[in-house]
Amino acid sequence: MNDYKSIDILQDPVLREAVKKYSEWNTYPQLYVDGKLIGGADIVNDMHKEGSLKTLFQESGLIAAPKEE
Repeated sequence: MNDYKSIDILQDPVLREAVKKYSEWNTYPQLYVDGKLIGGADIVNDMHKEGSLKTLFQESGLIAAPKEE
């Protein structure tokens, strides 16, 4: 499995503004997987509820896929 990390951009105003420009997304938090912006909290919450967030994490190797029998 791959490692992951989080960054508290609220502690660094320069980084906070750079993330807004990079992502063209004005709200936080923002979830990135494999360098791609997935979305903010509302989108990630909806993905979790429908099951697609787990699938994304499995396909990206962030969590183990279910074992086939």
